[in-house]
Amino acid sequence: MVNDTYHYFEQYFMQKNEMPYEVPTPAFWSDEPVNWLEKTTEKKLYKNEWVTGQSGIAEGRLIGGNVNAMYGFIGSPYFPMIKQGDILMIEDCMKNASIVEKNFAMIRVQGIFDKVAGIILGKHEQYNDLGTGKQPLDLLVEQLDGLDIPILAEFDTCHTHPMHPLAIGKKVKLDAGNKKVFCTEDWLDFSTCIEN
Repeated sequence: MVNDTYHYFEQYFMQKNEMPYEVPTPAFWSDEPVNWLEKTTEKKLYKNEWVTGQSGIAEGRLIGGNVNAMYGFIGSPYFPMIKQGDILMIEDCMKNASIVEKNFAMIRVQGIFDKVAGIILGKHEQYNDLGTGKQPLDLLVEQLDGLDIPILAEFDTCHTHPMHPLAIGKKVKLDAGNKKVFCTEDWLDFSTCIEN
């Protein structure tokens, strides 16, 4: 799985791609902790599927990151500047339903959800639903309170394996209904690169 992550990094950040670049959906994923030094067992793999939370297509600047980290920076100069029309990518790890709900609520009261054109919700590693049966997507939709924007959930860009590194600040296209994400802007202006 780590090799897959490296491959995705290399494919997007180290090769010249035709735009738009479609982010491939990995066949399997895992969030099982394994001691990398001893590695006495293989990670348990799950069949992978990205989930449409709300259909629709949106294109904009990718912004966001770990929800818990973002929540900690609210009101400070380090909180990301969210602009009208951005695509918000959010994820978290090792949290339970109560904390995830609180973090989404804090993002909502900051008016972030009202600004963004779409949301990419990453898989939450080792998520605990506290017996509610609610997944992070369910909690997010509740906090959106009827706001109709495209949402793609269970995206592989966080603490699970494999993961897709994406360039924050660059444009992406989200097609939530077809469960696709496209990078529509090179992360680097290759015309300025010097060949050895």
